[in-house]
Amino acid sequence: MRGMVMSMWFGIWAMTTIGCGSPMGENETDVVPVQGTVSTASGKPLAHVVMRFYRIPAEGVSPLEIYGEAESNGAFTARFNGQDGIPRGQYKVTVKPGGNPQSSVYRFAKSAIPARYTEVETTPLTVDATQPNNQAKLQITQ
Repeated sequence: MRGMVMSMWFGIWAMTTIGCGSPMGENETDVVPVQGTVSTASGKPLAHVVMRFYRIPAEGVSPLEIYGEAESNGAFTARFNGQDGIPRGQYKVTVKPGGNPQSSVYRFAKSAIPARYTEVETTPLTVDATQPNNQAKLQITQ
């Protein structure tokens, strides 16, 4: 009985000291800076839109969803766990209007973003976060 208790405590100690591994299959602190702009095809910035970055699963890497929001000039910095940057990988990006639905900024974004950009299954937008210093230019076309 004492041997079984000692084995159990050793197992708990090993899991908490050594770790069970990241559920993402990689080091979550290894992030790549991703900055950019989101605009219409004519170059008009999409202010305060909400973006979601969905990591495209690769072998041994779990899917990941990251939230972001563009500033008033359409600029954004992707952030993960309080850090500027996101874990390495390829991402699909969805874009939706953000803020107050009664505002003119929201109404403009809603009219400028076709439905295909709002769902992960249909969005054509992608971001490559495998190399540092990414400057993503996300353009919404009709």
